[in-house]
Amino acid sequence: MTPHRHGSALIEYPSALEIVTTRQFDAPIGLVFDVLTDPDPG
Repeated sequence: MTPHRHGSALIEYPSALEIVTTRQFDAPIGLVFDVLTDPDPG
């Protein structure tokens, strides 16, 4: 299967029931995790 690129995201479809989106950020892993999981960053 050929992955598709949408902006900075790499999107793959490993099966009919799966979508895998991979993004790379130029930031520390802890900061990225906090931004994606904390609904109140203040």
